Amino acid sequence: MGTLTRVDANSHRLILSRDTQIGSRVGERGPVNVYYDTPLAANPAGGTASIAELAHGDRLLVEVRKVGARLQAGEIRVLATTTADHVWGSYLHGTVHEIRTGTRTLHVDEADSHIFNRIGYDAATKVEALDGKPLDVQGLDGQEVDIALRRNERIPMASRIVVLGPAAAR
Repeated sequence: MGTLTRVDANSHRLILSRDTQIGSRVGERGPVNVYYDTPLAANPAGGTASIAELAHGDRLLVEVRKVGARLQAGEIRVLATTTADHVWGSYLHGTVHEIRTGTRTLHVDEADSHIFNRIGYDAATKVEALDGKPLDVQGLDGQEVDIALRRNERIPMASRIVVLGPAAAR
C-alpha cells in the first residue's frame, strides 16, 4: 500500500511512497517501484481505471509478487480517500485487534510500528468496505483498515473507517 508518486509508462512502473512507520503520515516514507503488465486498476466505485488516469497522491493497494529483483503488480486497487488532508495525526493505517463496545473503542495495531492505539467511535463514524458499502463496526476485528481521525476529543475519534481486506460481516 502506498501513495502514488508517479507513473513511468515507458517502463510500466508505478513509484509509490509508503506510509511512515510512526505517526502514520501518508506517503512520507521511502519510495518503492512496482512494475505492472496490465494497464488497468480497480477504482473505489467498483469499475476500472486506466493506469494513465491515476493521479499523483492516489492511495493504491497493490498485490505484488517478487520476480527476480522486481516487485511485479497483480491486482491494483485505487483506495477510497480516507481523509482529504492526510496531515500528521489525522490518519491511521493498521489492524483492528479488539473492539470494546462498552467504551465504544477500537484497539488498532499501527502498521509497521506495532504501536497499539485506542480509537473511539460513535454514531457519526462511517464504516465501509473499499467499494463504499456500509459495514458494522462489530465486524472489524482482525481487519486491516484506514481510519480518518478527529483529534479534538479526549481520545482520537474515528470519523471514517475503510476496510481494506475482504468485507467483514455487513
